[in-house]
Amino acid sequence: MLNENFVNTCILFRDLSELIDNYSDEEWVGIFARTIKENYVGAVDIQVLSPEAEMIVHQPENKLGPGRDRREKYLTLLAGAAKGEVAKTSD
Repeated sequence: MLNENFVNTCILFRDLSELIDNYSDEEWVGIFARTIKENYVGAVDIQVLSPEAEMIVHQPENKLGPGRDRREKYLTLLAGAAKGEVAKTSD
């Protein structure tokens, strides 16, 4: 499901303003850039948006908690997002 409906990407916060400025309110790049910037809180933010640029899951990476189970928490977050669910990943 994730491969069919979602794109995994990385973007620098400093680039979001330029994307917003260079694309209209109707163009998908601008719409997604605005949604990401509105929800951005840290250096590594995990955000899952729907194809309509609606936030499904937002999890700052540092809130996944310490230890070896970070990978499992991340996979749980993605699995829940694929179903449109918000998974609790922090302690």
